[in-house]
Amino acid sequence: MSDAAPNRHDFVEPRPTDKFLLQTTGEVVTYQRLLEMYGEAPQTEGELEAILEEYAAAAIVTEL
Repeated sequence: MSDAAPNRHDFVEPRPTDKFLLQTTGEVVTYQRLLEMYGEAPQTEGELEAILEEYAAAAIVTEL
């Protein structure tokens, strides 16, 4: 029997060049810049969600 749960999703961090809209200022920043503003990289999806919420950042989808 495998140790991995079939419904478990691994945390996938955005690419450094992924773009985010800071909804409070209208500024578009890369994920790398967002991390520089925050000070550290998230280790879980929950931490990433907290960063995005703190900066009111919305991902900009440029690829389908």
